[in-house]
Amino acid sequence: GASNTLHRFKPDLIVEVQDSTANAAGYEARDILEYLAQFGYHFYRFERNGKTLRIDPASLGSVQNVLCVAAPNEREGSIKKPID
Repeated sequence: GASNTLHRFKPDLIVEVQDSTANAAGYEARDILEYLAQFGYHFYRFERNGKTLRIDPASLGSVQNVLCVAAPNEREGSIKKPID
């Protein structure tokens, strides 16, 4: 399932994390990022100027779009190398 895909392929993800939705499902919003962290993901929020800022699960806002990128060393075999 999804866990195998995250572990094997390390896809980049953009997720919307909301306290209210997470709470209604019985967990905290940061639990989503903590789950992804076990697969080597790092987290970034989008700034108004279009740049990204690295965040940790504890610094989430109540509603936040989060870019989730697996650590480069975790994706070593899946990153394509340029053609010479």
